[in-house]
Amino acid sequence: MAYTPKQRTFRKRETKEEFAARKKAEKEAAYESIDAAISEMMQSEESFKDYLTFQSRMERYTVTNTLLIMSQRPDATQLKSADSWNELGATINKGEKGIHILEPHDFVDDEGNQRTSYNIKNVFDIAQTNAEPLPAKTFDRSPKALVKAMLNATPINKAAVDELPIENSTAYFDDKSKTLMVKKHSDTVSMFKDISRELSLAEIAANSDEYNRTECLPSAVCASYMLCEKYGIDNSDINVESSKAMWKGKENKDVRIMLTMANDSLYSLSKDIYVEMNKAKDKEPKTQEQTR
Repeated sequence: MAYTPKQRTFRKRETKEEFAARKKAEKEAAYESIDAAISEMMQSEESFKDYLTFQSRMERYTVTNTLLIMSQRPDATQLKSADSWNELGATINKGEKGIHILEPHDFVDDEGNQRTSYNIKNVFDIAQTNAEPLPAKTFDRSPKALVKAMLNATPINKAAVDELPIENSTAYFDDKSKTLMVKKHSDTVSMFKDISRELSLAEIAANSDEYNRTECLPSAVCASYMLCEKYGIDNSDINVESSKAMWKGKENKDVRIMLTMANDSLYSLSKDIYVEMNKAKDKEPKTQEQTR
């Protein structure tokens, strides 16, 4: 009987220097990818909107990591490390490659200062595993319910008014009085867009040493666009191109800060809506089937 023995190959173990060099190269490639992605989106309205759409479902991730994920797997929906998937009883499909993201690590330098460094971490999308997607938690996603949730969640003052300091809007955040003004008898779809924009400005103001509405408005407009995208509300009339135009000529690191302001607002408002919607759902009368 003829038999061909299996070839055995052994991977050469990396030296400490080789490992450090590989990790450094991976980080440099990641930062180059981020810069390239920002440069591309600033040149193209379509690419800019593609990023906002992708970030709308990745609000838990930083702008930096969202850009990295998007460049490697633009159809990603749910990401975890291999260990985290294993803890859930899922395994990574054979042949799948990890998606590189940057993970922060805090350390104390030689002078005793607290510093942060970033290392490459591999994560995998649910589509790269044998895991079954969990059904999304259902709640009322109508503009009226979403507006109510946002208004109930915000800690700032609210006032119903007949007129606003700005035209063509149903809401306005006044930084001096820390008040959200809402125009009476307004259309709920318009209210959702405008309130989300103004609450984003309130969020940005609360986390900024110096707040300037004009400079921060593009980030708030992007946050409103992404929130509409997240909840299935038509955002075709939100002019994100004007936001991109205001950032033209800025360095990539500054654009990243502006996008981070938008993403932080998206994350905060999404979390508030989720909490309020769950409260409302818990108050709903249970059906006979649910009480069995």
